[in-house]
Amino acid sequence: MRIYVETNWLVSWVLPHHQWRQAARALLNDAESSLCALRIPEVALLEAEHVVIEDTNAHNKAISETAKSLAMAGQNMGLPGVTALKECLEAAEETYRLADPLQELRKLGERCRAKGFVFSNPDKEQKAADELRNEVTFRGKDIVDFHLLAAVAADRGDAPEGRAAFLSTNKIEFNPANEKCKVPRDFYAKRKMIYRDVFDLKSALRLWERAAELGWALPQPTKKDPRAKEAQSILGGLREEQLDRALAALKAIAP
Repeated sequence: MRIYVETNWLVSWVLPHHQWRQAARALLNDAESSLCALRIPEVALLEAEHVVIEDTNAHNKAISETAKSLAMAGQNMGLPGVTALKECLEAAEETYRLADPLQELRKLGERCRAKGFVFSNPDKEQKAADELRNEVTFRGKDIVDFHLLAAVAADRGDAPEGRAAFLSTNKIEFNPANEKCKVPRDFYAKRKMIYRDVFDLKSALRLWERAAELGWALPQPTKKDPRAKEAQSILGGLREEQLDRALAALKAIAP
């Protein structure tokens, strides 16, 4: 099974405090054991450098502020146990702190390149991006997600047969069942891929088999499609003499 991942998988694998670290590392072990074919767009490695630094700084700040608050609380309330807790927190953080998170990321990149997991095909990815641009609009930070999708589309186009999955914990951007998702709802289905929001090979295999059995039906939004609300609003604003024509038009396109 071809398993596509994006920036969050790289960050999860590198950072000790990340909630998906164990799952990310298990997936790499599966790939290195030839249980799946891991596919990492080159652009994900580029974006991951910024995310690793940003996440590390946020974590360090949280630890520092918590330690400072514990120290003040222990001092103000005369509670030596709280002061000791502050010292325990700082000592615990030192046990897993990475001396150079970016170096860890680069080592991971080299490891994955050596195994053939990292891919890049600029010409085909540009063509895929041109086609996607007609379907979706990505702005600001989302532009990286756009190029990630283009890379996945191009690579899957080179190997359209067999099982494939896109695994990402970023459910807002990549889950087509999310009403805020910018990915076309048929993006995965028309490429015979599935989306999964956890780094888990076994569940991805099960979900792919199920999707194939159902004939690649499109996922339904978790909430009412906003287009239905807009259509109702338009109908509610029609004049009496327009209703018959509107009803006839709706009956003509209704299943």
